[in-house]
Amino acid sequence: LNHVAIKEQISKEVDRLSRSNKPFSILFIDIDDFKKLNDDLGHLQGDSCLRDLTELISDSIIRKIDTLGRYGGEEFVVVMPGIDQQGAVVAGERLRRAIESKVWPYPSLSVTIGAATAGEVMPVDTLIDHADQAMYYGKQHGKNQLNHWNDIQ
Repeated sequence: LNHVAIKEQISKEVDRLSRSNKPFSILFIDIDDFKKLNDDLGHLQGDSCLRDLTELISDSIIRKIDTLGRYGGEEFVVVMPGIDQQGAVVAGERLRRAIESKVWPYPSLSVTIGAATAGEVMPVDTLIDHADQAMYYGKQHGKNQLNHWNDIQ
């Protein structure tokens, strides 16, 4: 999904939360040092990297009910219905480790992931901003890590 479609999916989960009171979480994923990969190897390899990463996430990591979207550039969002903070941390860390340990045709491919959980109704942009801030916190503190918004307060 693209940026608009992933925001629509998050909005649907907020609506479901208002009816069911079941939390959901999102993961905001950013490829570490992607600009360097593009500069060093070229944009064709960068595009290949994005396709390969998308395939790994969608085929190996997320549940069938989870939704993956490209948010922009080298940023991805995974929407996970029914997943609380602990589940988001477990899923995000599993994903981060799978990416880190895979043998890629690109040097040192890793991601930094920010997670956020909606336990109550909130604006879509607020939830995305929380996950984005958790991701940037990880970028500022060494990259190749997962942080949940609630843990960096």
